[in-house]
Parts: sequence; structure tokens; C-alpha cells
Amino acid sequence: MKILVVSNLLTNRAEPERATFNWAQVRALAKLADVVAVAPVPWVPPLPVASWRERRSVPEHERIDGIDVYHPRYLVVPKTARPVHG
Repeated sequence: MKILVVSNLLTNRAEPERATFNWAQVRALAKLADVVAVAPVPWVPPLPVASWRERRSVPEHERIDGIDVYHPRYLVVPKTARPVHG
């Protein structure tokens, strides 16, 4: 069986402590089936803000705990356009 998990609340290289409960669920599923995760991350224009700089460092694909995780980007303009994010 193959399972696709899609969530913006999954861990990544820049935020290893993000949503640890959700990641524990994904790891548990991986013991039962082949799991691939898609965890979109925001893309923002290069701005001199440290928190955004970290998010830009997230790779498009990484392998965490033996699970393939893909990080497609979606446009985010900070403090504007919230209704159209994602």
C-alpha cells in the first residue's frame, strides 16, 4: 500500500522541531506502508528577515527518517494577500 501525506505542518531541515506530533504520525504510517510526504513551504521574495531566510533554505526534496518529503513552494507576500496564500 502507498500513502501520500499532504500537510504544511511537517518538519523540514530549517524547522526540525516543527509539528513533531504530525511527524510522529507519518513515521508510524511508514511502518505499515510506503509513505511519501508533500509539505509545501512558503516562497517569499528575498528580504532581510532571518525567519524567511531559513525557510528559503529548505530543499525541494529531502529524506527524513527514511521518508521522502517534497517541499513545493507557494507564493507568500508577508502582511498582504493572506486570502490567496496556497
